[in-house]
Amino acid sequence: MPESSQRHSCLALRPSNKSRKARLHDQFHSIKTVCGRFEIAAPASCITVSTALQEHTPPRHECKLALIALIVALLAQRAAGMAATLKTAAPPVAATRTQTISFVRHGQAQHNVRAEAMRDAGCPFDEFIDQMRKDDAFDADLTDVGREQARSARAPDVQLVVASPLSRAVETASLMYPGREIVCVEELREWCGQLVNSKRRTASQLKERFPVVDVSHLPENDERWDAEVLEEEASVARRGMAALAWLARRPEDNIAVVAHGGLLAVTFDPEGHGGHSSVAAPNACTPRFSNCEVRTVTLVTEDGGARFSVRSG
Repeated sequence: MPESSQRHSCLALRPSNKSRKARLHDQFHSIKTVCGRFEIAAPASCITVSTALQEHTPPRHECKLALIALIVALLAQRAAGMAATLKTAAPPVAATRTQTISFVRHGQAQHNVRAEAMRDAGCPFDEFIDQMRKDDAFDADLTDVGREQARSARAPDVQLVVASPLSRAVETASLMYPGREIVCVEELREWCGQLVNSKRRTASQLKERFPVVDVSHLPENDERWDAEVLEEEASVARRGMAALAWLARRPEDNIAVVAHGGLLAVTFDPEGHGGHSSVAAPNACTPRFSNCEVRTVTLVTEDGGARFSVRSG
């Protein structure tokens, strides 16, 4: 071939006896996928690498047809992959989380001794409150009996210990879980008002008395207690529900909570306390908690905390 008729290129076509259809078939099936990109690997029967274009250059329309066939094949392959993905993808499921919460009533305290015996005998609520007034004491401490109850109570294995900020609950938690940090939550305190046993110390005083407590969730001063007005039952229930919502937001799966008989009864026994609670806990706290009694429930949270319920555990 004269030198003037040669043109430089990276690909040259060798003579082939194959039909046009066979050559296109070879080109089509020479596609390879390399690192997420497509490259054309021409079959050896029809293409060789050279620095000069040989005599048998393929017609331009054959190259166009091969390119079109390649594009169509790639699009079909991608569409098939997307369809398979859509068929196998699982439908979105609402996130559901379960936690194991062990609720404990504090040990016997100073104001409990006579009033609890009267309550167990079936006295009216007003008489029960009147008796507690007679035995009332500021932020009532545990009795010796109460301390022994706490030491011998069943202490479930938990990741977090939470308590009411009243001293009898904190001391119970510290005796059940010696050396553990105790997170105090304001919403867990007892029915509040009138009785000074329901009035708490300042956060600083509580921290000084019980160095293991975390008081970061408490206001410094007791802003809830009222000397003239006893807290309404519906308010106690709202606090109980707020405490459950706080627990549901915690990352721990196993938690111990030391609180009070009145709060627990109002929160978990809505039928016997005005029906104001929406907690689904069939008789979780009926009958009333005894001192240092432990009851375990399963807290079920759905949709990232938007809804939760309690099941007897």
